[in-house]
Amino acid sequence: MTLLQSLTPEERDAFDNHRELEKQIITRIWPGDTNPTKVLRHERFWCKVPQTDKGTVFFHHSGEADFTMIRGEKILIQDYKCLSGDVAESPRNEQLRDLAVMAWRTFKPEEVYVVINQPPVTWKPEICRYSPADLERAEQEMWERVRNSNKLNPT
Repeated sequence: MTLLQSLTPEERDAFDNHRELEKQIITRIWPGDTNPTKVLRHERFWCKVPQTDKGTVFFHHSGEADFTMIRGEKILIQDYKCLSGDVAESPRNEQLRDLAVMAWRTFKPEEVYVVINQPPVTWKPEICRYSPADLERAEQEMWERVRNSNKLNPT
């Protein structure tokens, strides 16, 4: 029995809805583009955050992307949510922003797109586009958060 065959009807509907929305999002970013594509599912990205400005000792920071697609000079990262609860939209989602930074440092694309794939909430989710300048700023913000979280008395 395959994993899909073991799903309940409700779980299979959720799976199918996520995949359908995934295709719609891809079409919004790459309309008609059929260039070679690499898809990664549940990929963990890592970075080293300098503990100080001297950068000789590092904190390790990581995040796991549910879906990463690389095509040409663009990357798309999708985070899947199955329930209808509140989730920060893509432009305000720190988890997605961190993943965008780490994927950008790993693959060096010109643009990184992030989106929350949450069919129970919307079939037209807000897609956030990051340029290299946006990602450099986001990286500095991520580093500051990581440094603060590793202090003896985090703020």
